[in-house]
Amino acid sequence: MKGLKTLRSVEPFTIESKDKKIKFCVNDGNVATHTAYFSVEGDIIIERYCDTCLKAIGEPSIAGRLDEK
Repeated sequence: MKGLKTLRSVEPFTIESKDKKIKFCVNDGNVATHTAYFSVEGDIIIERYCDTCLKAIGEPSIAGRLDEK
């Protein structure tokens, strides 16, 4: 059985953020505007999304926000 993928947090992503390379949305290939952090079986998965696809993944879980504090 696959592990449950839980959204932990989302933050804006800009080209200037890190290495100045354009990143693309994992769903549709458009330019990414946000970075989403998910937890899966104790590991953190990082995915980037455009504005449109970000709406489809929902809000971070309350548990995720509490774990970060």
